[in-house]
Amino acid sequence: MRRVKEEADRLGLRTKCITAVSGTERGGKPFSRGHIYGLLSNSIYTGRIAHKGELYPGQHPALIDDETWAAARDQLAANASNHQRKGKAAEPSLLAGLLVDAEGERLTPSHAVKKDRRYRYYISAALINEAGTDQAQGFRLAAREIEEVVIRILCDALTNPAKLLERLGTAAMSNDKIRKILGRANRLAVALKGSPGEQARGVR
Repeated sequence: MRRVKEEADRLGLRTKCITAVSGTERGGKPFSRGHIYGLLSNSIYTGRIAHKGELYPGQHPALIDDETWAAARDQLAANASNHQRKGKAAEPSLLAGLLVDAEGERLTPSHAVKKDRRYRYYISAALINEAGTDQAQGFRLAAREIEEVVIRILCDALTNPAKLLERLGTAAMSNDKIRKILGRANRLAVALKGSPGEQARGVR
């Protein structure tokens, strides 16, 4: 995912621009990791259509051969399993791999122990690689505080139906589809207020 994201950014790829009924324009932004995940796991690019859990030949040509798509799917599944194992830790780093500093470098989970108490942080790679030198500059964020802020923002977004539906552009969706979306959003919001493991899975 990281390398695909870096290559997409290098090529200047942008998401499709969409104009909502209200006239508001959305899209035209760099691909997010979530967007890329959706593309990599979508069987439609193999020339097939998914219906009720089954794949059927489509009327469009394949853009990706089955072997490449299956390899990507298996790697995504392995990564997801790894994230789930980490999420079961007593105090998982909920935002591991998701935060970057001002230079675009990924922040690394770290910790320090003071008087038998463990303090977690997200820190810039430079503070690790160049520790003890005059070049060591970057971020050191208190993990619990920033995780609480992110979870609060996500919960607020998931439990505001009007704003959520506007953001997702649901004007052309059926009422049944919208109900399912709102139900899923509510379940995610509940998970984000659960145990550390549930929070880690919810954030992912």
